[in-house]
Amino acid sequence: MILRAGIDADRDTRVRMNFGYSDAATIFLNGAPVFSGNSAFVSRNIAYGGWISFNDAVFLDLKKGRNELVAVVAEDFGGWGWQARLDDVDGIKVSSVR
Repeated sequence: MILRAGIDADRDTRVRMNFGYSDAATIFLNGAPVFSGNSAFVSRNIAYGGWISFNDAVFLDLKKGRNELVAVVAEDFGGWGWQARLDDVDGIKVSSVR
């Protein structure tokens, strides 16, 4: 699954994005990869059930104006999922989520 969001920033800024996913994800900001990981069943330890929570975070260096965030999420077993939130949204507008 490919998910896209436009992020409009009123200035150059760095913002922390907390996110969760299942089973694997790669995140791109303005075409550049900023994260790649595996969160599938037992991928983190033997007791890990592959639950989606806000266990991961990345800092996004947003440029003034329009930025494009793309998350490519792959499913291995039991379905896929994605969630994300920005810590500070002052001067930031998220749109075009698909």
